Amino acid sequence: MQTAFRPRRSAQLSSAEALIAAAQRELMRPEVASWATEGAAADVRKAALEAAVFNLNKGLRRDPFHALGHALRGVILMMNEQYLRAEESLARAAVLDPALVMARYNLGCCLADQGRFAEAAEAFRAVVTLEPDNYSAYCNLGSALAESGKPGQAVSALLTALQLNPAHLRSALVLGEAFFRCGQVEAAERTYLEAAMHVPEALKVPLLERLLQLYAASDRLADATAAAQRIVALRGTAADYRTHADLAAASRRQSSGRQSSSKSARRSLICT
Repeated sequence: MQTAFRPRRSAQLSSAEALIAAAQRELMRPEVASWATEGAAADVRKAALEAAVFNLNKGLRRDPFHALGHALRGVILMMNEQYLRAEESLARAAVLDPALVMARYNLGCCLADQGRFAEAAEAFRAVVTLEPDNYSAYCNLGSALAESGKPGQAVSALLTALQLNPAHLRSALVLGEAFFRCGQVEAAERTYLEAAMHVPEALKVPLLERLLQLYAASDRLADATAAAQRIVALRGTAADYRTHADLAAASRRQSSGRQSSSKSARRSLICT
């Protein structure tokens, strides 16, 4: 039932687009060769990432203290999986403009993608300090804390994320996992059920799959079968399973295997 913490490229692209929009709104200072940033923006939209970095480097050579330029360069490098170079640019942007939220947000994503979750958590803490209503940052903060072996602190951050946006699917999934790691199975179940009341029908399947695994692992076959039936109804197909009972039993086997493989990892987590 684990939720991997890996920022998706779509999320990074959204961040790049936000930075591009900000650059266009501010129109860049005349001495910065604004055409370079505009060219980079076009290159990002065409997925020509190396060309985008090349264009941004031109502008940054003329104005090495332009925070937005460094931030956009870092996001593009991260999209291209050049994490160390991305980290350098994003950290530079955060120093040049401590209030540039997207630089700090993507720095947290970059650090997390390198498995440096404690550092990522600090970056996301800075984001929620600047933007207390940023539920996505609270979600990532909770994810980073959970991966750092601090599920108790993770729960607090994730609860805040869901208070800000009860329909945020990823927050619910990660919170349920954090509860599960602490042995709070009922709290995990409640989290999934409450989230299922808020998210659109099309997004209910991941929550139902978690419930199915939870029920199967707890020998609640009737509940597992009911969850399986809802999954099949939403998907419109039974996939490779012949019956709902087969689906529940298969989920139980998968859950048991996962618990065995992650036993040592769970033992290291301290619930507070």
